[in-house]
Amino acid sequence: MKLSVIVPVYRAEETLRRCVESILRQTVSDLEILLVEDGSPDGSGALCDELAKADPRIRVFHKPNGGAASARNLGIDHARGEYIGFVDSDDYIAPEMYETLMSVMERENLPMLDSGRCNVIEEHITEPPFTNRLTRKSSEEAIGGLLDWTGNCSLCTRLFRAEVFSDGMRIPEGRRVEDFYFCILLFDKFGGDAALDHSFYYVVNNTGSVTRSGGGSIFLDALYYADRSKALIEEKYPALAPKEAFFRFYCIGQLFLNAKKEEYSTYRAEFKRYAAFLRGNIPSFLKNKRLSNQV
Repeated sequence: MKLSVIVPVYRAEETLRRCVESILRQTVSDLEILLVEDGSPDGSGALCDELAKADPRIRVFHKPNGGAASARNLGIDHARGEYIGFVDSDDYIAPEMYETLMSVMERENLPMLDSGRCNVIEEHITEPPFTNRLTRKSSEEAIGGLLDWTGNCSLCTRLFRAEVFSDGMRIPEGRRVEDFYFCILLFDKFGGDAALDHSFYYVVNNTGSVTRSGGGSIFLDALYYADRSKALIEEKYPALAPKEAFFRFYCIGQLFLNAKKEEYSTYRAEFKRYAAFLRGNIPSFLKNKRLSNQV
């Protein structure tokens, strides 16, 4: 089996068929699609079974709700392909996506390869210009890009060799923004990142989409993973300290700017802690060149 494509499925009754059809249209014929139905309360589970009956390349797994990361990890556990890709159930992909990425990865001997995305808003598609140029970044450059918000931590725009996950490496579960931390671990382990300047992945920005929603508390999850990344950055990438501080300050600001009223009550202790953190660190934040450039 050449390719396994993993699709977490939750509240995807209206979009899943389009997603699956785009994967079935891939120019890589030797593929399987793993639909991981994550305890969805709508008819998504039945639709997964219906799609699987129509095409033997589709395999379905039903599980209690645990979030997209747990669904992806279950898919990784059962994937049979030499390469692994991820697609969100409300998005879709260009027919040549995986064949193109696979060709570059084989030519350049890459463990993983990123690409670009097109945004779809109310059926209006924004397709950025592309050069088909391959760029490489060191671990420090790639991690730094995530910390200053210029990099990409999406798993869906990437293709991976299956051996990336062969030593038990799995996506962190239990919180959102897990792809940010997971990519830091990947960039550190594999010595950086590579990207092809071509947009194959179509991100559909639906109002109320599970994968696009967040409120303010999503930045609490980002700060949680910033805390988990801090020791690695301090030990191996000390030059990134200003960017790490910028990331932390930015997330705290966005937390307060975007918090919903009920979140202030639910996460009262966290809001108090980060308010105190801001008050105690304003002088050092103002000395940070990256922060001073933003104000």
